[in-house]
Amino acid sequence: MPKLGKHESHALGGVILRQPKAGTPVNAVAPKATLTFDGVVIHGETVTIGDDVYQFAADEAQTVDAGAIAVDITSYAAKASQTLTVAVNPTKDVDTMVIGVAGDTTTYTFRETADMAEDTDIEIGADVTATQANIVAKLNERTDITCSAFETNVATLTAVIGGTAGNLITCTETFTNVGNLFGGGALASGDDCTQTEAKTALLALDGEGTEPVALTAGAVGQSIVFTATTKGTLYETIVVDVNAANGEFDVQHLDGGVDGTIGQKHDLYADNTYLYMCIADNGVSGTNWRRMALGTAY
Repeated sequence: MPKLGKHESHALGGVILRQPKAGTPVNAVAPKATLTFDGVVIHGETVTIGDDVYQFAADEAQTVDAGAIAVDITSYAAKASQTLTVAVNPTKDVDTMVIGVAGDTTTYTFRETADMAEDTDIEIGADVTATQANIVAKLNERTDITCSAFETNVATLTAVIGGTAGNLITCTETFTNVGNLFGGGALASGDDCTQTEAKTALLALDGEGTEPVALTAGAVGQSIVFTATTKGTLYETIVVDVNAANGEFDVQHLDGGVDGTIGQKHDLYADNTYLYMCIADNGVSGTNWRRMALGTAY
């Protein structure tokens, strides 16, 4: 029978002679929290992971609170809009436009140069083209809508922020000429970001936060899993929160972490089902335990 070399015999003997401890060692598991959306997401709503605040933004400027990480949903939230036709110069001191949401509207009055007194007055130009330019300039001073240049006497008012909230911006007028008018009494066709689109936008920011957390798609519905990048219970201190009408976390902080069993390379454990070996030194965040089924009695 061939003899084992000295080195192999020592290594093999080191395993055989080491007595297994009774017990069941475990590998470390990372704590996590699952966020689920069950409806639309709108501009300004937030998801908080520890010190990181992710805020959904549906405007081109990506307007979010100081320090927040913008979640870009501009391509998913359709902006409300409405047309404005001005084909004939307005009548001074009589013709007006009223724009805004209920309780916060602005009345614009058309006046001749000598009569301009209020910041909301719009100067009647020498011809309708000049007046149209004045309308565009005045309306573009607003923060809730933009106004395009007139083409064939028609301009388009568009909400700055995408979503159905833009449909609440009313636009009425008292033009003397019946050909001067808005296309409707309010902006229309604004649409909110769906839960599927919100999930896509948020997942695109994996790695952007400062917390040691990874973002992955959940297995069920429109869910996102926030998982600590270090296994063990250390990061169960990270608090999670959502300020969104249609969003909910399953826990209040990262949870479900498991500390790994501490061991040295070649340590052995055994229970009634498995023999366990530590293939490398293992700490509380380690996953170096392996197991082998013991089989049936004979």
